[in-house]
Amino acid sequence: KVIEIARRHLSVAGGRGIQPANPSDSDLPSDLTQLTHLHEPAVVDCLHRRYKMSGWKMYTSSGPILIAINPCQNVPGLYDENAMRMYWRWGERLANGVLSSSGSGADISTEAPPPHVFGVADSAYRGMMRGLDFSRNSLEEEKKEDISDIVANQSVLVSGESGAGKTVTTKYIMQYLAALSKKVDSDHITGSEKSSIEQRVLQSNAILEAFGNARTLRNDNSSRFGKFIELRFSDRGRLMGASIDTYLLEKARIVGHTCGERTYHIFYEVLARGSLTETERKKFFISNSAASDFAITTSEKGKDKSKLLHNAYEDHAAMFQELKTAMNTIGFSRADQMEIYRAICGLLHLSNLTLQGAFLETNDGEECMLNPDCLSLGPALSLLGVSYEALNAA
Repeated sequence: KVIEIARRHLSVAGGRGIQPANPSDSDLPSDLTQLTHLHEPAVVDCLHRRYKMSGWKMYTSSGPILIAINPCQNVPGLYDENAMRMYWRWGERLANGVLSSSGSGADISTEAPPPHVFGVADSAYRGMMRGLDFSRNSLEEEKKEDISDIVANQSVLVSGESGAGKTVTTKYIMQYLAALSKKVDSDHITGSEKSSIEQRVLQSNAILEAFGNARTLRNDNSSRFGKFIELRFSDRGRLMGASIDTYLLEKARIVGHTCGERTYHIFYEVLARGSLTETERKKFFISNSAASDFAITTSEKGKDKSKLLHNAYEDHAAMFQELKTAMNTIGFSRADQMEIYRAICGLLHLSNLTLQGAFLETNDGEECMLNPDCLSLGPALSLLGVSYEALNAA
């Protein structure tokens, strides 16, 4: 806990005693390395005071590291096209040597923009392009024609505790890089083709969130898996595609979840009225079903709301439409989409199955039988395409 003493010192309760504080009447630096006294209490105090100022102050630099404190609300203009354009122009000036990062040079009328995730994304992109240019020039000096092996890899690590804003931050990084790609090689391919490439990359987020994100007590859109996203660019800086590796998906959330939390968004999206047609609902045996009718989507005593109430994650029908748009953009066929929804509904019915009688001793240990009278048994067998004997043996 940080407390203020005589406006000149900071103390850490139960810690190392009193430490010198930074002047209270001075401007809060946007970079923590500019603090006169740099220690943990001073850093926390600076971040706290900047956070209370809201808006763009939620971002603070610490050298090359960007610290973001989630405002848990929309900040007007923070991520719009005008904000992007500001960092584009600054990055282009730096790349062309018009001014230095400190704001000095031929054009001193423009100061460096404040810390922002767009600035991190732009720095990574410019670093990649500098590496590509250096490698290309080296090959040209050596009179080599093959430049396919040129690489100038850049990495952006997004980390933080649950609810810190990692998922949204990653989306904004990808959005900025995709927008930069549209400014490159405008004559190489048509605008519609370029748009398709960038849109496919960006739309992948909607699919990942539907099948891998869920509500927790601290976050209404918590990613329950880790991911490594690799964006691939041409030697001229044009986005060519992406690959995504996922790690450690929380499979146990499909079986059950803590009171106040939910399972993955996709189950609620499929069940939402207006998501599927009545014919499709009948085909998947959910004609008159709601989330409260399945064990997988109902937590203890029906308490399924977390402490956060973000309306954006309550309209499951709208979220389902975004998912369908993303699948269509990426190239999922209608048949593939129906098979996916079939499997989801099969899991819903599977969660309602019950066991009959007690465990029986067998040569292989103990076993039990599925209750043949369970109403969800028939739909589960039909949707999953398995027999009662096979499912019972499993």
